[in-house]
Amino acid sequence: MKIPPQNIKAEQSTLGSMMIEKTALHNGLEVLRAEDFYRPVHQEIFACLAALAVRDEPCDLITLQEELRKHGKLDDCGGTEYLMALAESVPTAANVKHYAEIVKTASLRRRVIAAGTEIIAAAQDTENEITAVTDLLTSKALELTDTRAAELIPGDEVVNRAWKRLESYEQGKAKRGVSWGLPHLDSLSYGVCDGDFIVIGGRPSHGKSILAAQIATHAVLSEHVPVIYSQEMSAEDFGERILFAKARVNAGMARSGKIESDEWSRLAEAAGRLYEGKWFIRDFPATEAQIVASAKRAQLQHKADMVIVDYIQLVKCSVRRENRNLELTHICDALQRLSRDTRMSVIACAQLSRASAKRSDKRPILEDLRESGSLEQNADKVILIHNPEYATPQLFNDGGLARCRALLDLAKHRNGPTGKVIVWCTPAATRFDPCDDAQWVEPVTAERTARSEW
Repeated sequence: MKIPPQNIKAEQSTLGSMMIEKTALHNGLEVLRAEDFYRPVHQEIFACLAALAVRDEPCDLITLQEELRKHGKLDDCGGTEYLMALAESVPTAANVKHYAEIVKTASLRRRVIAAGTEIIAAAQDTENEITAVTDLLTSKALELTDTRAAELIPGDEVVNRAWKRLESYEQGKAKRGVSWGLPHLDSLSYGVCDGDFIVIGGRPSHGKSILAAQIATHAVLSEHVPVIYSQEMSAEDFGERILFAKARVNAGMARSGKIESDEWSRLAEAAGRLYEGKWFIRDFPATEAQIVASAKRAQLQHKADMVIVDYIQLVKCSVRRENRNLELTHICDALQRLSRDTRMSVIACAQLSRASAKRSDKRPILEDLRESGSLEQNADKVILIHNPEYATPQLFNDGGLARCRALLDLAKHRNGPTGKVIVWCTPAATRFDPCDDAQWVEPVTAERTARSEW
């Protein structure tokens, strides 16, 4: 059997250097983890050195010996004699970075071999979907090739970057992301910015998918590259929805074959613009691991910069947890890491609990995010949709399309203000539009006044 890549001498020299010099200790801890060592004995010794360093205790031969004895590991690690041999194995700790890099490289080679073995096993198992195998391949490749430096960024460089951003603000280049197509919401939220993790919460049929499709459309038309993970809507249904919304065409009438000539013209124009854009959709249920792998691959291959998940409660968890709450926390953490690691904006629709229906005003609040507080905790922005009249819109002379008022509540904004925005919702055309509330006229009835208390 072939021995996996390893360098025992480099491991011994690294540990010996860390035992005799404090600077070498911290250099080793910054580069390596316990699992980077091939020999289990060396893993134990490194872990004890790390524990002593965290407690800010001396990390010499005596303290290390006592730490190992306390955990019942001293004899397993060769006793005092082996620790002395490690300390005496290097004349100076000056070369610890060189030794550590050798250990790290051997560890990476072993990880590549392990990943290859896992992928081969998955490919040979005929019960696995081939797409799951290719997603695993992509995920492992990206994980192994993530070579971003872990170096600290000097304070002067941070200030320099921040100053350049301030100068861009003064020149009229205020920080704005992709537009929602709703000026008041853009003003509050700054649009959808790089690295944002945004949650759109709402009760069923209140417009979560409409708002998600709307930001996808604006992203495409402004030369961004969104990737949509639709867990319940087919690609064709999604395509219809964005065409009807862009062209302001009644979806129900169109599906009945009743499309006027001017509507065909608007649909053709919308189709042409969206056809020329660059965007992708995956229209069947996926795990969070598949979404992350697929999104990272799309970023590498197609320069994708936005991810939309509709909706998060339908995402399967790749790791078995004790209950669905913990699974959803795992999924949410994965999506947040995706936004942080790649600087892609990630937008996740989320179902709200029925708690809002029991309130007198029926309005949702952050605590209504179903099954997991991690949605609220991890999100940079949370938009809650309150759309009580969605099922019974009124005709307000908008090209024959009935519409109703809806409330978009920016309930959380990590880097800016929160607030509420009133918008028009046109269910038949699956779109939201700006609403100047001063010009809004509603039939005055006791029933509608009670339901429409804003």
